[in-house]
Amino acid sequence: MFFHHHRSARTAEPIFDRRGYYRSPVTLPSYRMGKPSATRGRKFPPEPLTSEEVWALVDVCGRGPAGRRNRALIMIMWRAGLRVSEALALYPKDVDLERGQIAVLHGKGDRARVIALDPGACAIVERWMTERRGLELGSRSPLFCVISRPTLGQPLASSYVRELLHKLALKAGIEKRVHPHGLRHSYATYLAPHDSDDARPFLAGDDGAVLAPSEPGRGARAHSIAGLARSRRTAFGQP
Repeated sequence: MFFHHHRSARTAEPIFDRRGYYRSPVTLPSYRMGKPSATRGRKFPPEPLTSEEVWALVDVCGRGPAGRRNRALIMIMWRAGLRVSEALALYPKDVDLERGQIAVLHGKGDRARVIALDPGACAIVERWMTERRGLELGSRSPLFCVISRPTLGQPLASSYVRELLHKLALKAGIEKRVHPHGLRHSYATYLAPHDSDDARPFLAGDDGAVLAPSEPGRGARAHSIAGLARSRRTAFGQP
């Protein structure tokens, strides 16, 4: 069976990839071009997900390479409290699984910070990194990237992540509004009852993580990664 390399008359973009598979409209640059956001100007109350609901999202991600990538992405946003832009900007060199650390080089306000990641989340991220090496993705590609040709290794779009979470929520039977920033809300909700001196930086303001010691005048607020990891393990029910 042969496929012709058709192009949309309006967008002049290929609707089949090089293998002959139909491209999802979400992967096309013109997917949202000229379309106003459906939620523009609307305000929604925060709806933190329960641990069971987040695990339900993880469980319906699938068992292939894309599923392992998406599981790791969800865990990074949930267990590290990263914004979607921060998670998608990570490179393999920014993640130290042995120490349980993530370096965010350009956070909100272009501030750098280091974040603790608990062992359970590290294990899921490690499975994706192993899969990633098998796909021959180099260190110059983002940690979370496109894994199919012809755009192999290219950055994922935040719109893809929003669409992904919406579809996973429907599949998992979650009636709440599920979106990337909601995972940050969920993370803060479950860390709050275990607020300690080590966990306090995660709860203060919108930083959501350790302030880099190199920031002028803020070194006193930088806490030990080991202590933050302990607080995080307690919050997520790990020894």
